[in-house]
Amino acid sequence: MSVAQSFDAFLEATPTTKELTEHVDVGTNWYILGTMLDLDQKRLRSIEAQAGHTDTHKMIEMFNLWLTTTPTASRRQVLEVLRKRVVNEHTVADKYEKYLKELHDTTYISLAVSILQRNIQSLNEALVSPLKVAPGFPKVGSCTLWNKDYVIIMGYSQDLEGKAKKDHCSDEEKEFLHQIEDNQDIKKDFQTKQEKDALSELNEELKKINKAQNLEIENLKATIKEKNETIEEPIQVLQKQSQDKEEEEGDFPHKGLYYEEDDDDYYYYDMNKPQEMHFSLTEVPESANIDQLLKLRERKELGSVVLHDNGVRLCDVSIKQCQELLVRMKAKYFWIDINRSTPDIPRFLIPALLEIRSIGVIKLNCTPLDSDVIRSSSYQLSHNRTLKHLVIKDGSINDDGVIALAQSLKHNLMLSSLDLNHNPGITSACVQSLAELLLTNNTLTRLDLQYNNIDSDGIVILMETLKTNKILEISLNKYHWQRCSSLPYYRDISERLKFLDFCP
Repeated sequence: MSVAQSFDAFLEATPTTKELTEHVDVGTNWYILGTMLDLDQKRLRSIEAQAGHTDTHKMIEMFNLWLTTTPTASRRQVLEVLRKRVVNEHTVADKYEKYLKELHDTTYISLAVSILQRNIQSLNEALVSPLKVAPGFPKVGSCTLWNKDYVIIMGYSQDLEGKAKKDHCSDEEKEFLHQIEDNQDIKKDFQTKQEKDALSELNEELKKINKAQNLEIENLKATIKEKNETIEEPIQVLQKQSQDKEEEEGDFPHKGLYYEEDDDDYYYYDMNKPQEMHFSLTEVPESANIDQLLKLRERKELGSVVLHDNGVRLCDVSIKQCQELLVRMKAKYFWIDINRSTPDIPRFLIPALLEIRSIGVIKLNCTPLDSDVIRSSSYQLSHNRTLKHLVIKDGSINDDGVIALAQSLKHNLMLSSLDLNHNPGITSACVQSLAELLLTNNTLTRLDLQYNNIDSDGIVILMETLKTNKILEISLNKYHWQRCSSLPYYRDISERLKFLDFCP
């Protein structure tokens, strides 16, 4: 007997490119979706580099690559990846799942009902047998027909029923009517029994399928557990070796790979007790630019992840390392420090980090943050309730980024410190947006604008906001002191200004 396929089994089937293109349109998120589907980064970058192609064409290329290189590709994988925090395409996932349920119902459940109906029809036909024709009725050949409503015997059935109701029919006619009624009762009883048997058989087949699926899932879990144990054993050996080496040297042995810690009391590091290290053998030159970093990465000579007791420090990591980090991130981690990384790293990490409720500090050093990333994360920045300190320094942001950031933080109710120092790309062009932020936001208490290219006129605009904003403290270069001290209201705001020595 053919049995309807369960929806779980239906999700394990491989989708078609046409199906994915019509129902999984993620627009510009196609690159992140391809990354989470574990596609080769070089192949993805080659698709992204195709000139003249729209995001839809690139998305189709990505789906074709996934279907041709992943033997285990399934609809379930697509739904799970769409709902991950990094991709954050819940609406697309819900619509796609709704479509799949409708497709499953029309394709398989309708098929089961059709089979059941055909079986019942066959039983009906098998039950139809010639009935004895009452004597005295004329015959045309040997034709005797009947259905569930009434008997038709050469056109005399209506008259026969009428006679029976009025009790005017003969004994032979009554016997004939009783014979018809008995046959109808037998037929109904037989139909009911056969329907129950058919449904029972269908349920038994479905139970067998579910049992087989559960067994397959248990086998898969056992395989995954076995692989995890195989992987964890060498990791534990490496951790032990790393700890032994630290004890011998008496200090953290690879300081050349990292920046020095900040002295700010809110930014806590415990560099002497890293839990895990994945470091390269090549130290990072202080003058390294983005092109040099990319070359080092291609030669696999760079990239580090250090897990501390309450935070994570990254240096020129890859997308794959970021994926592993998000999987292993613990709720206790309070801060993350991203150093000397290419723009694709914050593009991948920032949306996910803003969804982690324990993260209170995000710091970017020498890591370009595109304004598009900020705009796409605007809702998360505005409604985040855990991020207290945001540090974007050392050439990581420019005017466009500051404008997008200021717009996103206007209604944020948690962020208290914003550090934008050492960003030569910040000029007076973004001052108006910053001023609007300072006049709207009531929780920001610290703003660091040291070593930027904001001129005196721009500084005066910011000083004007301090007449209304009574809680904000701003850090500036010392050469701005003369212009600020000449303002008539300087005495009222002087305690909330910090002027530091200029270091060329």
